[in-house]
Amino acid sequence: MLIWWFIIISCKAYYVDKFYTPSYNYTNYTNGQIIKTRQINVKCYAVNIDSPTYQLLVKSENSFNQPNYIVSTIFKSPKNKKNRILSYQNFEQAADTTCACSDGFIYPSINNLQCQFDLIFISKLLEAGWDVIVPDYEGNQSAFPVGRQAAHAVLNSLRAGINFLNVESPRVSLLGYAGGGYASLWASILQPTYAPELNLVSAAVGGIISDIKRIIENVNNGPYAGLIVNILNGLGNEYPQFKEALTKYGNELKRFCLIPTALHYFKADFFNYYGKKYLEDPVISTIIQDNNLFGKPVPQIHIFMFHSKINELSPFKEAWKLYRYYCDEGVQIEFAEDLSYNHMAEAFSGLQASLVWLEKSHNNETKQGCNYKIRSSNLFYEFNSTILYNKVKPNITKWKSKFKYKTD
Repeated sequence: MLIWWFIIISCKAYYVDKFYTPSYNYTNYTNGQIIKTRQINVKCYAVNIDSPTYQLLVKSENSFNQPNYIVSTIFKSPKNKKNRILSYQNFEQAADTTCACSDGFIYPSINNLQCQFDLIFISKLLEAGWDVIVPDYEGNQSAFPVGRQAAHAVLNSLRAGINFLNVESPRVSLLGYAGGGYASLWASILQPTYAPELNLVSAAVGGIISDIKRIIENVNNGPYAGLIVNILNGLGNEYPQFKEALTKYGNELKRFCLIPTALHYFKADFFNYYGKKYLEDPVISTIIQDNNLFGKPVPQIHIFMFHSKINELSPFKEAWKLYRYYCDEGVQIEFAEDLSYNHMAEAFSGLQASLVWLEKSHNNETKQGCNYKIRSSNLFYEFNSTILYNKVKPNITKWKSKFKYKTD
């Protein structure tokens, strides 16, 4: 049966791979310095990934500028256009190292099934001539959603990737959805002071986690309720005082990756478990507020935001508030509102629109100022329509054969 197939292939866990263990003196390395490298074979069931792919173990820092390490996966485009670099932040949204896409690209399982979705878009970026860098931006402690940790990881991953690819005068863009969009915006915020040598041009982000408390309140007792467990555990991974404060309201809940946690905690009521006011605890509320996007410095680059009006995970009004906040602060930003889809479907239509916008951004063709447009679907963003479907279609039979139930 399908479930047993997933259990078997997920037995190769992240923590037993020796590549993830740094040398004893890695703390002496500079940020962005490469500790280890290896070439990998990517397993993808939806599309063919024929590009040379490598993984780097990279020195980075956590939120407190203490040394840690990350894995960065490098996809080298066969149609490379020399100075075109894109950092793709996947929507891992979990609090355990077994959920990282660096592992999922090699050992696909139910734990990292969303990484197969990511590979569809990565393949299209490779075709367009982008070298793609995918950082495990949660770090070796699986901190989520933790803005500074994510930003440091993205920026140090770019330092390492550009050095590894030996690219001269690269123009860098960022792309991410949900937690990946959150990491992308935090990286764009800190880049001018943390990594000013990077020529960061633009970022395309969607399904944004802009206000963590609002996300928790919105998904509680609903189909995405399990995300609350991942958020609380992920913040506890970075902030011991957060973890300690939470124990006053209830025991730590068992952690899973994104899809298993959605199934395990489907429609759970955590206000019933922790109490009505656990988010008002001074330690908990301060740390959550510190990792929100509101009230922080704003990006100095061009931004493309896309969001579905019917978004049961990330409330549309919070995305709109962030757009208005950025507009008022002078950010060059385009907002694409989608009337047709929910949170998960918008990942497909919005990321697809991002491919068109990123091309314009690289060619300095994006609009100035604040631009807002409503579409029946972001599938109809300019000349974008079915480009990804046409790429995936030849592999549908292959995909089905991998996941079908066995009757014998």
